[in-house]
Amino acid sequence: MLRRCGMALAALALAACGGSAHAGPPVPPVPVPPVTVQLRIHHSHFQPDVLALPSGALVRFVVTNNDPIDHELIVGDDATQNRHEFGTDAHHDAPGEVSVPSGATRTTEVTVRTGFEYACHLPGHYAYGMKGTIRLR
Repeated sequence: MLRRCGMALAALALAACGGSAHAGPPVPPVPVPPVTVQLRIHHSHFQPDVLALPSGALVRFVVTNNDPIDHELIVGDDATQNRHEFGTDAHHDAPGEVSVPSGATRTTEVTVRTGFEYACHLPGHYAYGMKGTIRLR
């Protein structure tokens, strides 16, 4: 008898709430802050030249140019790197692309994916070895 009364009260309470149980309005996802990577340019090379980053992470690249000449940072896949190295696609400070004048520090953000690397494509810089590998974990 008590059990039937308890079930009846629960049904009555549920009906008073609109007839269905729910947890309330959907909760928006908590934004994930970007992973920050410090890159240094020294003797026309990036330091470090290999990065291990979480797959699909938004990455903030903070690049400091310690050289007496200007450089750039281009982060992207082979197609992006080839457009900058062999094409006429000058960067335009898009996500993952930034000019880094001598003695300056600049930042850019990009979501990293499989096959991404970072490089400088000013004349002769990539051929000299101004590139880095991104490994995803």
